[in-house]
Amino acid sequence: MQRASIAAIIFLVLLRLAIGWHFFFEGVQKIHSVSVGETVTNRPFSSAGYFREATGPLAGPLRWAIGDSDAQALARLEVQPEAEESSRQPVRERMPPALKRDWEDYLARFSSYHDLDEQQQKAARGKLEQAEDTVVRWLLQDEPTPDTAEVKKTFPSGDVRRKVPPAERIQLYRDKLAELREEASKKLWVFGKDVEKTRLRQLKSEVAQLRTSLMRDLDKHTQSLTRSLDLVVAQPVLASVEALADDRARGNELLKSLPPKKNKTREALETVVNSLQGLADSTRDLTPLSPEEVGPQPVTPLDPAALRKRLQGRAKDLRTHAAELKKVAEEDEQQNLASVEAAAIWAWASPRTTVADCGLAVWVAKSPLTGVVRSYAAKVEGDAKALDSGAVKLPDVVALPITVERNRNLEWIDWGTRWGLTVVGACLLVGLLSRLNAWLAAGFLLMTYLAMPPFPWLPSAPQSEGNYLFVNKNLIEMLALCALGTIPTGRWFGLDMLLSWVGSKITGRQPT
Repeated sequence: MQRASIAAIIFLVLLRLAIGWHFFFEGVQKIHSVSVGETVTNRPFSSAGYFREATGPLAGPLRWAIGDSDAQALARLEVQPEAEESSRQPVRERMPPALKRDWEDYLARFSSYHDLDEQQQKAARGKLEQAEDTVVRWLLQDEPTPDTAEVKKTFPSGDVRRKVPPAERIQLYRDKLAELREEASKKLWVFGKDVEKTRLRQLKSEVAQLRTSLMRDLDKHTQSLTRSLDLVVAQPVLASVEALADDRARGNELLKSLPPKKNKTREALETVVNSLQGLADSTRDLTPLSPEEVGPQPVTPLDPAALRKRLQGRAKDLRTHAAELKKVAEEDEQQNLASVEAAAIWAWASPRTTVADCGLAVWVAKSPLTGVVRSYAAKVEGDAKALDSGAVKLPDVVALPITVERNRNLEWIDWGTRWGLTVVGACLLVGLLSRLNAWLAAGFLLMTYLAMPPFPWLPSAPQSEGNYLFVNKNLIEMLALCALGTIPTGRWFGLDMLLSWVGSKITGRQPT
């Protein structure tokens, strides 16, 4: 066999370097995106989107490996069939199995983390069963309510929005998904080309919107359950917090009844009311939360240790302010009483004033201070003391860590993609085991090609560049790598040259 020409060697080496740089830079960028994390301008690399959009021969195995988001959603949205003796069956028995498993796992983790006693476990189980009844009724709801979400439908004449109850939305989601799979798997195959295009993309968008909205509303029920379980742990302080909320309302009423002129009593009372308002602001999370009341911000697990410290500090401040209010009220009382008594003595000398008139004047001056403000300050002080005693009973642990369901298969695929591209690209650049790495790179490209091949009877790949028929850039680059896998370009220019020389010295054979 004749030796390759110098020009062929140069261009084959340049081809290896170009492909190596392509792989290496892609891998480095993916590693960097993951290390930076999610920001406004950065999204960590994940292959889930590409593989879930797969339409080729590898679509089924890939979806099985990384999880089908639509199948996972339906497993949490579809209730169990109604039993024959439905009148005796609790509605919670129809819970979607996947959703029930998620909630049961969370309750078990919650009980173990907070070391709930038998009574607390019973209360937590009751909260779970109540939430299960609520979510099943919501999933079966077939009549719109004021809180029912709107669904947009597009017609040739325009868009129409109407409130669609959950049961109808789930059925619509199921029908749209079946239509999408029918269009993508059968209709295009029959016609032999992508005859839908825009229609298929619109159908995918509608399915994604329905799935997202349903799962977002379902998550509100999960967050409502989270709040209910948190209140089981916070039970020792709930009564005191409620009592102090009543004290705040009573304090505001007292402020309205007192003269608007500033004095020590009014200022001390305002300090107590402001302190009670601060307590109310810091205990907003200690109130039940229905699914309809869940806002855009997620409900985070209760932090008992931080709550304990915060409530003890608030209780101490309240007791100090209440004692000051009591002291100021007593001082004002003595001052006002002395003034009234002096006026009464002077009035006593008047022939028109009776003893009853003088006694009434003294009582009127004394009553608002002793009978109302002082008793109010004593009640606030007692409720603050009860709050302090209850806060001590809170578990001294931080918030239950939020766990995100991990997809191990997807994590391995993403990790292998990031580092595989980087390592293979680097080896091709430096010419280390160049033929082996060329075949490895070709195998990766073959997988991506079979995941989304440009076959005419398959949907067009989203955001594809150019127009392809059977052959695309992945296939071309794969064939180029197959050619490089048969040629020792690393011995011409690369570390393989050094390895070959070392091998020849050890074995005594000339490199081939």
